[in-house]
Amino acid sequence: MGKKVKEISAEFFSYEEFCVYEIIKEKNKGINIIGPKIGDDLPLSLGLYAPDGIPSLGLKGKTIVEVKNHLSFATIKDIGILFDKYGSEYNFLIVYFKVSVTNYQPLLTNSEGRKLEYVPFKELKGKKKNRTEKGKSDYYTEKTKKSDWKQEREELIKKAQDAVSLGSNALFLGAGVSMSAKMPSWKELLKGLMGEVKQLETQTLDAFKELSSQILEECGDSNLIMGRFLQTAISLYDNKAVFSELIQKYLYNDNDTSQLLVNLARIIQQKKVNEVITYNFDDLLEQNLTKISLTDSIDYTSISKDAEIKGHNTLPIYHVHGIIPKEGPVDTVVFSEEEYHKRYSTAFHWSNVEQLHALTRMHCFFVGLSMTDPNLRRLLDAAKEMNKSNETNHFAFLKRKKLEKYCLSDVNKTCRYVHISESLIDKKKQKDIYDLNYAVLENIFVELGVNVIWYEDHEVELPYLLSQVFGLTQYEGMDKKTLISLCDNLIIRIKKFEVDYLLRKDNKNDKELDFMQMYKMLKTVKEKAIEYREMISEVRDMLNVLSNGIDFDTMSENKINEIQKKVTHYGNNMEGYGDFFKLWLDTVRVFYES
Repeated sequence: MGKKVKEISAEFFSYEEFCVYEIIKEKNKGINIIGPKIGDDLPLSLGLYAPDGIPSLGLKGKTIVEVKNHLSFATIKDIGILFDKYGSEYNFLIVYFKVSVTNYQPLLTNSEGRKLEYVPFKELKGKKKNRTEKGKSDYYTEKTKKSDWKQEREELIKKAQDAVSLGSNALFLGAGVSMSAKMPSWKELLKGLMGEVKQLETQTLDAFKELSSQILEECGDSNLIMGRFLQTAISLYDNKAVFSELIQKYLYNDNDTSQLLVNLARIIQQKKVNEVITYNFDDLLEQNLTKISLTDSIDYTSISKDAEIKGHNTLPIYHVHGIIPKEGPVDTVVFSEEEYHKRYSTAFHWSNVEQLHALTRMHCFFVGLSMTDPNLRRLLDAAKEMNKSNETNHFAFLKRKKLEKYCLSDVNKTCRYVHISESLIDKKKQKDIYDLNYAVLENIFVELGVNVIWYEDHEVELPYLLSQVFGLTQYEGMDKKTLISLCDNLIIRIKKFEVDYLLRKDNKNDKELDFMQMYKMLKTVKEKAIEYREMISEVRDMLNVLSNGIDFDTMSENKINEIQKKVTHYGNNMEGYGDFFKLWLDTVRVFYES
């Protein structure tokens, strides 16, 4: 008997799945239909699941329902493979909105009497109006009001983990990555460059810099237009000035890393992605790769020009707006409106081609981006049109404001000299505006093919979420001798804890413990329990990394017999995790030393 299938709220449906769900429920009164992404006792995780069948369609018994926005040759082939594999136990119902193939078999029955049926949404729906007449925007607005975004985030993390496990992944990195290492923001960088407008005398120049917000406002609040403004102003004084060299002067500081950059470097080191596309000029990512012993042109290749794309078989890091390393020669970069227009007016410019290739062929993960760049959004729309799909295959990590601070920041800016009490804010209106805003944003991103994984804390939450999604292990790539030593020390601590607190059955003094001594011991065990569990988890991760590094295929029988002689035999004397981990470590240690 299979495990109980956990029903997931309709709040987690896509709009299209919701429409199909509602129609099936309406046409089959009292039907049990669950989903999506349940899969507790299913061999695969698809859309919806009707454990008792769908009477209106003549489907008896367990039925998996997959909703497809676009039915293509590849989809039909993949579904056919799944039906061949699982069709002895499940019916498959495929509901589609659009189709681009002909002459496919709409209904197939196998020898076990199970059916594979393709039904267009219009046919499933029929002429009768129902609740699905509600617009998509209304649906997503209601969905956001009903759902807990943190709970929904857990579902999206699982979906993202599934995408990572399939391979063919790309990272898209923006300014938020660099700013995590205290690099200047665009506004701070522009303000620094204002100091290079040398036709103004010192005191006047200082005053000019203090007007950075006003200058930006006069440039339509566009960083690109202000970049062009400054480039023009600087060249009026010195037409030989190299603008990218001036950017290099203000771009870097003494800090070159952050937990976010460390995790991104580990994602690359552990080969979780196939390529990186970055909009940043700096080489902070490359600096962090160097720190973990990855080498340019051997482990990865930084690319900022079309000609550099050829002739390498390493992981590419595409600097699509150019690169300005901390030291050495600098490249022409897309900093001002003029360069931006040159770069993106050509549809076949290499940077557009590489971005479009990733967006159409890979699962893309956007980190440190606001997702407001018009060219990126244009490419996302183009990729969806090229794939003829409404699937949401990409994931953007985006920061959202906390509810209690929402609507207050602008009030505080406007009334900077007047104290506004939060008690005066209408909490219901605040919540309604908050819900509407994020519902609309999520709806827009769904239309662009992007799932949004929200977070509130850039420094703490974002690195942790990345680690979750990409399944990072802390010890991958570490020197094996160092790793064995660390593991040894932790096992000693685990064994000491077990002797001190858990394995007291042979301690004769136990009989003499009074109530207060026992109370103190139990209290200490409870306080230490978290540390104990963390040590166990760490040692397990270390031993898994060490075990995965062993080439078992090259082991001969004689070598295995020799190894066995060197490993301690515990028999029935093993007690606790400490002894178990010690045997495991002793075993893998011999593999590395022999």
